[in-house]
Amino acid sequence: FQIQLPFILERLVENLRMTGANTLHEQVFLCMRVLLVSISPHFLTPVWPVLLTELIKVLSQPPASPKDAPLTLAALKVVDLASLLELPEFHLHQWMFLNDLVRNNVHSPASGSGSG
Repeated sequence: FQIQLPFILERLVENLRMTGANTLHEQVFLCMRVLLVSISPHFLTPVWPVLLTELIKVLSQPPASPKDAPLTLAALKVVDLASLLELPEFHLHQWMFLNDLVRNNVHSPASGSGSG
């Protein structure tokens, strides 16, 4: 399987770069989740720049229509899994996708830390 991995990753990256292919991107995100669980993280290092770019593109705007929602969900699943696996390559960029809820709650004006 490892012998074919560069070819597989090349095809996945090629498919991610195609525009207007939401269903294909959903399937690529699913395949990436399978690879994240199945393969050692250092073998996936070459795919992170393209994958992160696509995740940012998908998640930076709300779905234009209900038919776009599955793509957003597929992207969120990749972010969720990468976060749960605590992958070093993703950890550096995790702040773009996940909020620190504890910090936000402590520093929010509604937390009651103001004068009173």
